[in-house]
Amino acid sequence: MDADDPLRTFGGRHGARLPSGSYEAGYPVHIVTCTRYREPLFRRPELASAVFEPIRQSPVTIAGCLMPDHLHWLMRTGSASFGREVQLLKSHTTRLMWRLGVQGKVWQRSFFDHVVRREEGALRLARYIVNNPVRAGLVADWHDYPWSVLWEERCPF
Repeated sequence: MDADDPLRTFGGRHGARLPSGSYEAGYPVHIVTCTRYREPLFRRPELASAVFEPIRQSPVTIAGCLMPDHLHWLMRTGSASFGREVQLLKSHTTRLMWRLGVQGKVWQRSFFDHVVRREEGALRLARYIVNNPVRAGLVADWHDYPWSVLWEERCPF
């Protein structure tokens, strides 16, 4: 993926969090978090399922995709409380993974976020997210990838 790609929402040199006022408008937020040291833990189906099911079932999820070493999560939010949602997910899934034999820290310390503005199109970004396994050559169609979900009816624009 090109660094100039308008849908690339992480990986630049900038602060991890936007000013808190940026989150108050109720726009969707795209979260990207990686495993510690980008270790491809989620090649193991039992670990991927343990992490992805809370995303799939969350009422705030618009789209999500769990790749072997990172997670994309597009969620509806009305405030900066989404940070708490991410931390709860990371701590819950870490405990599940410990029970499945993973040792030590699972996730990187923080996460990247991007507030999706109306002109960007949340549905366009959601489709980009679920097509990550296609671009990575893991599947030919995102519907065949067990750790992708898209709830178009939850997309505000």
